[in-house]
Amino acid sequence: MAKVTINGQVVKVKSGTSILNAANSIGIEIPTLCFIKEINEIGFCRICVVEVEGEQDLVSACNTEIKNGMVINTDSDKVIQSRESTLQLLASKHRFDCWRCPKDGMCEFYDILKFHNIVFEEFGPGVGRNPEQIFGTAVSQDQSKCILCKRCVAVCQNVAAANVLKFRDDDGMNPVVSPTVGLSFDQGGCTFCGQCVKSCPTGTLFETDHIKEVEALIKDENKTVVVQMDPAVRVSLAEEFGYEIGSLVEETEGKIYEALNLLGFDEITNTTWAEDLVILEQSNELADKLNNGEELPLFTSSCPAWIRYAEMFNPEYLDNISKTKSPHMIQGSLIKNHYGPKYLNKKPLDIAVVSVMPCTAKKYEISRPELEVDGVRDVDAVLTIRELAKMIKRKGIKFNKLN
Repeated sequence: MAKVTINGQVVKVKSGTSILNAANSIGIEIPTLCFIKEINEIGFCRICVVEVEGEQDLVSACNTEIKNGMVINTDSDKVIQSRESTLQLLASKHRFDCWRCPKDGMCEFYDILKFHNIVFEEFGPGVGRNPEQIFGTAVSQDQSKCILCKRCVAVCQNVAAANVLKFRDDDGMNPVVSPTVGLSFDQGGCTFCGQCVKSCPTGTLFETDHIKEVEALIKDENKTVVVQMDPAVRVSLAEEFGYEIGSLVEETEGKIYEALNLLGFDEITNTTWAEDLVILEQSNELADKLNNGEELPLFTSSCPAWIRYAEMFNPEYLDNISKTKSPHMIQGSLIKNHYGPKYLNKKPLDIAVVSVMPCTAKKYEISRPELEVDGVRDVDAVLTIRELAKMIKRKGIKFNKLN
């Protein structure tokens, strides 16, 4: 154990504990931008700097270990001045068009600037570090918003294990984070898992937008538009409208169906039945493998990010992957080829299926050519939960007041 003093408070912590964790243990919050616990603890952004008695320079709290007898100040004038100067410089390289940012008001960078009352006009208009935009089937990037926190690089390397995003400082005055220069996300080997989007504290990385496509389908009078939801949507969507994590599904499920109806969808369903069907089909596949003495194991095919990863990095596993489509693709096919003609009196080409999914890779999945038959795709567009929330807000629907 080590005994240290933080902002005048004495605390005992295990040796090896970081200053950041030690401060958090007594309720002292130190702001961070690049930090992700056990994934990106590099002290690169210099927002978490603190003053340690006896040290000439400020030290980063996220990756500096406690030593017995340390006297630490997290909010001295020197610390605050350093933190504000760093934020000002980051802001000067960030394009502020927040009204059209994919973060849609849920931006960590904006919140930390607001908390510290940052003024940066003297550094320029904040036009962005780099104007380049890189697009992909499911994940895209706007480099004008990048603050070089390296969080996306860390999760791409240590969580997704795809190593697509890299910090590139060939031009020392203008480093960037991107896939291989000159390549799109598709060409660069992205699996579209979405972990980089989730980790990004700004709107630099975002899911490729399908909102305009969906709105066009709804406006098309010749189309019957069916929306199908993953069960996770019933819980996660409510958080976009201020509900606490863990709120009962019964409180919000009805509101979601009513909101979808107000958006203009003709038919509304979920994918629970299709998920049961996938389990049944994959169980039959497993039974056949066991009965025929075929090689095991059998991996699920429900995750398109995993399928793409295996195709690119572990092709030796392809024969072990189930041949069953994922739930929303199965249900999309049934809606267009069975339910639509039989109950809606519509041809497959006159039916559009929109999936609402918690996974960005589903956007990539619907574009796979082998899942298109005679020009008809099983699913026409995929909305993430965040995209659906945007559509509801833009339509002026008061979600919290729905029944």
